[in-house]
Amino acid sequence: MASHEPSHRNYEERIDFQLDLDKTDQQLIKLLLEGHSSKRIALQAKSPLSTIQRRIRRIFENEYVIKRNEMNHRKLGLRKVYLLITLKGDFSGPIAQKISKIRGITFVSLVTGGIDIFCICIFKDTDNLFKIIENIRAIERIDKVTWSEEFSTLPIREGGLLEYQDQIDEDRRFT
Repeated sequence: MASHEPSHRNYEERIDFQLDLDKTDQQLIKLLLEGHSSKRIALQAKSPLSTIQRRIRRIFENEYVIKRNEMNHRKLGLRKVYLLITLKGDFSGPIAQKISKIRGITFVSLVTGGIDIFCICIFKDTDNLFKIIENIRAIERIDKVTWSEEFSTLPIREGGLLEYQDQIDEDRRFT
């Protein structure tokens, strides 16, 4: 039997958990995220369309994939920033609700770590951005708002979910 030589990854820092999906569902998610239709996925998987539709419906019902359509803000002459917000105290839910109603805010997420709320904002010009930030700062218990403007995006590497599950499976064989 061949000995297993560990790769140069730091195994102490690895996050190790079993995905609650079989290989077929993982492949379906990959194809969905690439934008393939149910019909095309069924042809590629060599499975009946009704089977693929049923599995995809279950993937969405279980919220393994959340359907989102994202506007191409650059084509519309808009810019995009990421807002990092820290609070005084723990009132993130109600404050996030107020932030979500501000025009230009397209995404709000409650997070842990160095910030309390993460937002995505689209805007036309810098004056517009500063008015949005001013409206956020006017909300009671806002401590700090920092921002970073997106100037470029990179395509994601294909197969991320499947590669991750394969690595977990491989690691388990040798533990």
